[in-house]
Amino acid sequence: MKKNSCLGTGVLRKLVYLFVLSLTIVAVGGLTAAAQTPPGQTPPAPPIAGPTPEAKGAVPDCLVKAHEKFVKEGPYKALDLFRACCKELPDNPLVHFWTGMVYFAARQPKDAADSFKTVLKLDPKNLQAKAMLGKVYSFEDDKLDLAEELLTGVLESHPELDDARIDLGRVFGKKKQLDKALKEFGRVLVHEKRFAVYHLELGRIFMSLGAADEAKKQFERALVLEPGFAAAEEGLKQLDQQTKAAGPGGPPPAQPKLK
Repeated sequence: MKKNSCLGTGVLRKLVYLFVLSLTIVAVGGLTAAAQTPPGQTPPAPPIAGPTPEAKGAVPDCLVKAHEKFVKEGPYKALDLFRACCKELPDNPLVHFWTGMVYFAARQPKDAADSFKTVLKLDPKNLQAKAMLGKVYSFEDDKLDLAEELLTGVLESHPELDDARIDLGRVFGKKKQLDKALKEFGRVLVHEKRFAVYHLELGRIFMSLGAADEAKKQFERALVLEPGFAAAEEGLKQLDQQTKAAGPGGPPPAQPKLK
């Protein structure tokens, strides 16, 4: 029996962005878009070689039912159906991928990672599973090197995947490789300036560099895009405290600019 690749389409880019935006800040939200996506279509986007599962009628009934439960009742109540589907179809990467996505939505990163690793055992070239495993690892300090390796590999073959680039930027930021982090976030901002979280992350990096003016611009831009954005408001508050603590001279004069 031929294995099903977890394939996505350009339509699913919005879904991926919503997962990134929500889980970068508080690991919640963005699930409405996920719930509205048919289970035969899985993010991140570009297709991998081969026909889509839905084109071949390959989406199993157990996955359809589990997805419907997810839509109606959320990830926690749907997990049992996804687990049962994995037992019923242990060699189906599509089933394991969606189970991983639901674990991720339920904020169970270890189980999500295990599901994505299972996908890669069944389908070693699966781009989506590599990107999602890299995303999970990007939040874990002891797995940042693995995250960098996975995400770099994904971006080498698909440099247009801004969601993976955001995750890679986060990895570099957590590794204190701030020049690399700025470069990755800068590449994203060229195309997707409407996403508040990108400006939040940039503001944090500029603040850590002592670039108060640039940090303030980024936090304020995030608030323009998403009024009431608590993380950006907190960034401005911390920036104000740093400026006051530095005295009349203010913070260090370094003012790196995005190119």
